[in-house]
This record gives sequence, structure tokens and C-alpha cells, in this order.
Amino acid sequence: MGIGYKKCEKTINSACSDWKQYKYVLLYNMSSLVLDKAENVDKIDWEECLEAYFFDETKMLHVFEYDGQLKAVEVEDENPEHISLKKYVLQPKFGKLGKYLMVKEYLTYDEDGQVVVSLTRLSGIA
Repeated sequence: MGIGYKKCEKTINSACSDWKQYKYVLLYNMSSLVLDKAENVDKIDWEECLEAYFFDETKMLHVFEYDGQLKAVEVEDENPEHISLKKYVLQPKFGKLGKYLMVKEYLTYDEDGQVVVSLTRLSGIA
């Protein structure tokens, strides 16, 4: 069983300009939490943003601070047969988007042959 995903670092300039290609946005700002469709978000104040997730059914871009600098990592589906899909109930304030936050878990085997989750990522809203 492969790892099921392809992971790559992106430049922060690329990440800051490419986020509109994703369907959903989750922003942890200093003064707010934003979960919405990307098309409904006009701009991102990167000075205010602590962490950001941009996601859809096939990939996710994670922007975060590491050693005082913003970093960006993209995860993309590579082998969807080794993925577990879970759903988590959204708070009522996000009800206009749907009822559930969808999360993918990529499954692999450990050294003992047991199935383990190697990566978890946001994948959509239902």
C-alpha cells in the first residue's frame, strides 16, 4: 500500500497568489475564524493570519508560520484507493456551507503490518 498522496513545498509567493484555485478556505486569524468558499473571500490579510488551509476534494494547501517565516505545503491525492473519508459536524454558524467538514485520512502500513494514518487533510464540506 503506497502513501496515497504527493506532498510538496511551495513558495510563499506562489501560495499567497494560488489560493483562489481551491474551493474552500479556512483561516485562523488573530481576531477571527473564517470558513467559507474561496470565491466568497476577497483577500487575505497575511499580517493578521496565523494559519490557513485551502482545500477541495483532490488537494489541500497549508500555510503556517515556522521559525518566524510563513511556509506552504501542498498535499495532492495520488492513490485514492487507500483513503478513509470522515465527516465532522460543523458549528451552526457555518450552516450556510453545509452540515459536515469532510476529512481524508491517508492509510499506510507500519513496520508490524498494521494500518496507520500517515496524513490527515481537509477535503470538503457536505
